[in-house]
Amino acid sequence: NKTARELLEKYPPLERTFIVLARDVVKTAPWGLMWRVGIGALLSIVDITTDVIVMYNFYIQSRMQYFRYTAVSLAASITLQLIFALIQHRERAPKDLALEIFFICTCLKAPWDAWKVAVGIRKQKGATVDSMTELSFDKCIELFAEGIPGVIIQASAIIADLGKGVSYTAIFSIVISAVTSGFTSSQISFDFDTDPAKRAENPDFYGYIPDGGGKRTLLFVTMTLNPAVMLLIKSMAVSLLGLTKPLFLGLYFVVDIVLFLALKAARDDLIYWPPIGGWPGIIISFIIRIIGKLINDFTAIAQFRHPNEVGGAMWSFSVVVTVVMLFASLHVAKGKLGAAEMEMLWTTGFVLTGVAALTMYTFLSNINREFLHTFFSLETGGDMTARKFRTLEEEGLKAAAVFNKSPTQWKKIRDEVKDFVWSNWERWIEEKPAWFDQQMRSRIPRDMIPTLEEARRYSSRRLQSLDLELGLGGQRSGFKVFPHDLEPAFQEENGKTSPRSSKAAQELLAIARRG
Repeated sequence: NKTARELLEKYPPLERTFIVLARDVVKTAPWGLMWRVGIGALLSIVDITTDVIVMYNFYIQSRMQYFRYTAVSLAASITLQLIFALIQHRERAPKDLALEIFFICTCLKAPWDAWKVAVGIRKQKGATVDSMTELSFDKCIELFAEGIPGVIIQASAIIADLGKGVSYTAIFSIVISAVTSGFTSSQISFDFDTDPAKRAENPDFYGYIPDGGGKRTLLFVTMTLNPAVMLLIKSMAVSLLGLTKPLFLGLYFVVDIVLFLALKAARDDLIYWPPIGGWPGIIISFIIRIIGKLINDFTAIAQFRHPNEVGGAMWSFSVVVTVVMLFASLHVAKGKLGAAEMEMLWTTGFVLTGVAALTMYTFLSNINREFLHTFFSLETGGDMTARKFRTLEEEGLKAAAVFNKSPTQWKKIRDEVKDFVWSNWERWIEEKPAWFDQQMRSRIPRDMIPTLEEARRYSSRRLQSLDLELGLGGQRSGFKVFPHDLEPAFQEENGKTSPRSSKAAQELLAIARRG
């Protein structure tokens, strides 16, 4: 809204006030933040409980293979959460890290993360990422190591028992597991998109969910059902191939992941976005890229179309591949299973595909249309970082766009970032804006930090350059520039001038106002 933007530019404190009010409204809405994180935390606990019950049933039925697979998935989930906690809280006090480890080991990490988000803890001091991102990371770990494997294991057990008859308990259990994973996927995407701060810092990506309550509810339901159905489709395909062509299944996953990583590397988009340097950053990037790829392939989670994740084009491609893989696996299984079992599987496949198509159509037809392109975009994480840095006007958001990311994401615009820092460093030191805290300073590369004398000289040269660029004579020797001096330049710019001159005029006017 142009009027609202002008108001916020004139009265900057209003922006923070509106964000706080909006967040409170979202929290108390029928599908508000507190409801979603609370229900999500409850479902996570229920899912863990059902996993334990399923594991116990496998044990008493002497199906030790399935029992071991389930136990390994639970152990992997806890282990990965511990590793992430060590990375996330490595700069915090030992007692804080110990508390996080306690909640992980007691399987209460989900409600603990949900509580932090619900009470408005934006980011804990010393944490690597904010509380919302931490909640999403932990939920993704649960999906990768527990939710998705749990559905695959149960699907394999059901298909193996088709000839003997499948109990309603087994069907109910796998449906609950799939819906729980779908809810988790929906919660991640929904919370990121409706977060006012996310929309402010990346308005070209976040905002596809309409503001109307009815459409929001409809989208949340479809965003829950579609990932759940996609998970059942992919798990059914994987289970069929695992039972009939296990070698082919293993080869498929290896080739698929290698090609994905190679594509990311070729586009200079392999290193993940958190500012973790050196070999730890490289190793973590490989792990997270593989985990993200697998989660997206199984759930088609909308948030993963983000350029920092798999990207829009890859997101859409994986949806098509999942459906094709289901019917290819059914074709491969032909002759390996009985006619009655195959008829049942084909019927199930068509039903699931129909529901997936319906929910996907409902979802895409009800989002804000201007964001439809993000589901097919070829933009990389580095491209997005550069775009945000160049288009965002608020200095704190511009700084966060680059310095809260890995340097590899903004190496193409490094000179622009250095110019931004050197042009404003002296003023930041004097004015001490809230965003310019110790943590933000620590993330600015040391070779980009000027001394005060260097900053003054650079500002002087930059001012003279802008002065000449705007045709004001370049005769000023000091720092003072007055707004009335710029009137001729702005009049000329209202005609035909390059974007560079327009940007220069705005920059020089800002210097004049600081006076």
